[in-house]
Amino acid sequence: MNADQAKGTVAAGTLTYILYAIGVLYLFMYVTWLHFLAVMNLDRKKDELTTPAKVFAWPMLIVGYALDVSFNLTVGTVSFLELPHELTFSERCSRHINEGGWRGDVARWWCDNYLNPFDKSGKHC
Repeated sequence: MNADQAKGTVAAGTLTYILYAIGVLYLFMYVTWLHFLAVMNLDRKKDELTTPAKVFAWPMLIVGYALDVSFNLTVGTVSFLELPHELTFSERCSRHINEGGWRGDVARWWCDNYLNPFDKSGKHC
């Protein structure tokens, strides 16, 4: 293998790694959002849930909370370029949403597009 072939192999490997990382990140964000949607629906219907439904709902809430904390530690840290002060992403967005700077813009974008429309109150953060 000559030097040009080695460079091509490294570049292809790097591109594969980057595409894989993007795919994993997208899947993580998607699964986290699906859990958020499920939890918001459970909250909407909490007074109507039967006992068997509640048995299935509790693990969903626990997993959803763990995903929210993980999302805050990863995507939230990158989105806001700061280490978290709160456990959940929703709490972090609520802290930033009334700020006038770029972090306020980021919080409003997340809340307006992914969180508020699906909360029964219309104002998740």
